[in-house]
Amino acid sequence: MTATDRAAEIAKIQESVVGMYSEHPWPLHRDTDEEMGWRLKCLGIVPGDYQNKRVLDMGCGTGEYAMWYAMHGAKEVVGIDLSEGSLAVAKKRQAESTLSNVDFRSMNILECNLPDNYFDYAYSVGVLHHTGAPATGFGHLARVTKPGGVVIVSLYSHYSRRILRTKQQICKLLGGGDIDARVRWGNRLFGGTLRKLDKRYHGLNTEQIGYDIFGFPHESLHTAGEVIRWFDENNI
Repeated sequence: MTATDRAAEIAKIQESVVGMYSEHPWPLHRDTDEEMGWRLKCLGIVPGDYQNKRVLDMGCGTGEYAMWYAMHGAKEVVGIDLSEGSLAVAKKRQAESTLSNVDFRSMNILECNLPDNYFDYAYSVGVLHHTGAPATGFGHLARVTKPGGVVIVSLYSHYSRRILRTKQQICKLLGGGDIDARVRWGNRLFGGTLRKLDKRYHGLNTEQIGYDIFGFPHESLHTAGEVIRWFDENNI
């Protein structure tokens, strides 16, 4: 595949993914305090890592994580995303809050033009594997983070969710390229799975979760060794 063909493929992936999450923002509701409690504990993150620091949320979606950091002591939080529907939710949340230390921007994470070595703490959670060029996005995540800062990435693993992945493939085969059809098949065949997954969100995202689980247009799977190489290649 030529570089031109590869660029066209990535652009097509981005267009479809951004379009879906713009039409179906995800998630609309999350108990962020609950989730961040266990997530940061697992990562070994302590408040001093982000309090009074500059924080980047790469692929911020509806902005719940960014808002959490802004409310818990970050000096400045920037959230970037291309999904206008999701960004609209994030900006509405920011406008309805009293927070002045969080800013949401429309920006392509694969062509990120944020300055080098600016952020103390940068993360991308559940996003890069939907881009078609996750290593490129990670390179920007590393580039904009100061030496000695914190870089966090969350990706789909080759070894996780195998049963769910089989169900996803069935819906993809039945629905083809029609995202709505895939979701309809998911609801029809695996409604119990969706309800079980939505328990994590206390049943607040029942209408949206089908798109995030069965409708997504593209994903890539990664190993720990591959991601560690990304860190090595970016001198982290």
